[in-house]
Amino acid sequence: MKCETSAVHLSRDCLIDYDCGVSLRCETGVDYRKCVDPCEKKECSSDFECVVENHVATCKCPKGSTGNAFVGCTKDTELSSSATSAACAKLSCGPNSECRIIDGQPKCFCQAGYIGKPPACITECYTNLDCPSDLSCVQRRCRHQCSGCGKNTKCRVSPSFDRSSICSCLSGFEGNPNVECTPIKY
Repeated sequence: MKCETSAVHLSRDCLIDYDCGVSLRCETGVDYRKCVDPCEKKECSSDFECVVENHVATCKCPKGSTGNAFVGCTKDTELSSSATSAACAKLSCGPNSECRIIDGQPKCFCQAGYIGKPPACITECYTNLDCPSDLSCVQRRCRHQCSGCGKNTKCRVSPSFDRSSICSCLSGFEGNPNVECTPIKY
């Protein structure tokens, strides 16, 4: 089995996001549907890098940094692995967590894909039923998962088990919400 790169899918015709591979999304225009890189239209501040997760662009701290979009990124202090091991050996972080040296001090953090505060780092979800009805379980996190709607539309997530997208025209517009809605002519 041969793995395909995102370049193979770029500008390819598509119907849904999954036609584009994991790092692109299906963009719907007036007369087209094509695979695009979500990071092309996402602006991240200089502290962050754009990362695509399940067809959605997000701004994340680069590897070797800690933080989030609200507080910014702080570079993790570089220590030799033996110094890090010695400093972290005295700290018990608990399951699904890890020790990092921040500003010269060992601190516990939940591993990627887990939420909470050590020692109580847990998976947010395993299935869609673990999430509120307007969110889907994507990579063990509850996320807004709407796609496939046309121009001048709004999207909401179905509360059914599959959490499919429900598209509708914006107020004052009419047409096929899966393709495009145009202003109502009075």
